[in-house]
Amino acid sequence: MSERALSVALKISIGSLLLIIAVGSALLFVFIPRWVKGKVVEVPNVIGKPREIAEAELKRAGLRMVVASERFSNIVPEGCVIDQSPRAGMKMKLGNEVGVVLSLGRDKVSVPDLVGLMLDEAEKQLSALDLRVGLRDRVYSEKPRGTIIAQNPLPSSVALRGDPVDLLISAGPYPELMILKDLRGLKLEEAERLIKLSGLEVGELRFVKSRERPHETVVDQKPKPGEIVKAGDKVDLVVSVRERRAARARPVVIRHVVSPDKKGPVHVRIVVEHAKGIERVVDGQFKPGERIERLFFVVGSAKMRVYEDDMEHPVREEPVR
Repeated sequence: MSERALSVALKISIGSLLLIIAVGSALLFVFIPRWVKGKVVEVPNVIGKPREIAEAELKRAGLRMVVASERFSNIVPEGCVIDQSPRAGMKMKLGNEVGVVLSLGRDKVSVPDLVGLMLDEAEKQLSALDLRVGLRDRVYSEKPRGTIIAQNPLPSSVALRGDPVDLLISAGPYPELMILKDLRGLKLEEAERLIKLSGLEVGELRFVKSRERPHETVVDQKPKPGEIVKAGDKVDLVVSVRERRAARARPVVIRHVVSPDKKGPVHVRIVVEHAKGIERVVDGQFKPGERIERLFFVVGSAKMRVYEDDMEHPVREEPVR
């Protein structure tokens, strides 16, 4: 082969090689990236996870994390993911972005000044700021009963939403001390009236049969006459009833429905007056609208009186049949 022919053959070979390299480059840089970009992956769930962990999990899945926004949350800790878009389980192309919302933690608020307010008003103010009442202690003071006299944290302190605010509440003036009067010999109704006028409460009533003493007369009391008591204390009474000829007791069902329009627990007292005297059938706290039924045995004709909170004026008074 001549030198000229050899040179031509060499040039053809080099040209072919360059063509192959060019075609290979086109495949490598054009078609392959397009195939890679078209690959679909499943979005992992990163809600509730710290930012670094969420970003790492998305990266392992071939996706990129972008912080779309940040907001306060009383549930999700600061720096963790509150929400994501697209949602977990959806399909995305490899390399696409997943937007996340990060938590700034609980929002901070200024604690209001509650001193001097009544408890219900303080609760409203705290609720409006997403705060709540914590511990409640009561002490005697010159402030009206139910008035807040101290708080913790102090007014204008910084607190997180949802935090408790402890309150010290006035129980009213310290109960006045007094010497208990002698109630013996008084009719029951008069003794009860004097007890209530003194700021005391009627406690347990016990009835005893007596031929010597008048009907429904106080024969004994506890505490004893002359003892020191304070407002709110209870006074138990022993009351005489006439001894009558024995009569057969008959069963009756005492029924009452507590007034539904009342608010909070209702103090209900039901007494039955019959041949054995006046006896309490019910004396306790009940819910508004609650139905009360009690089996009771009466002797002779009987009358029922029902009291709700006001123990001086019955809401019902009717014969027991």
